[in-house]
Amino acid sequence: MYELSGRIRRIGEQQTFASGFAKREVVVEQPGGERGPVPVSVVFKNDDVSLVDTLAVGAEIKVAFSIEGRDWQDPKTNKIRCFCDLTAHKVEVTAAAPTAEELAGTVDGTEDGEMPF
Repeated sequence: MYELSGRIRRIGEQQTFASGFAKREVVVEQPGGERGPVPVSVVFKNDDVSLVDTLAVGAEIKVAFSIEGRDWQDPKTNKIRCFCDLTAHKVEVTAAAPTAEELAGTVDGTEDGEMPF
C-alpha cells in the first residue's frame, strides 16, 4: 500500500456500469518542482466510492492506495495496451477546504481585504 498527500483539485462524477461496477475519480494536486503542481488521479471503486461523499475541492487529504494494472486488447488492431489505476482504499482529510467567506476575506494577500497601499 502506498500513500499520497495533497490538495483536492477536482472530484469526478460517479460512474456506474451495467455490470454494477462503480468508480469515481479524485485528482490530488501535489507540490511540484520547476514544473509547478503535479496532478495525480486516484480512483475510488465499488464500496469505496462512498468515501468521496465527504470530500470537497480544496481540502488537504492523505489517501492510501494500491497500484492495479490490466491488459486490454484493441479489437481493431489486436494490439495489447497496459493500463494502470491508483486505486484508493482509505482517505483522511488533514485540512478542510477553505470556505467562501475565508476566500472572500482576502484580496491581494491581505487579511482584511483592503488594498496594501
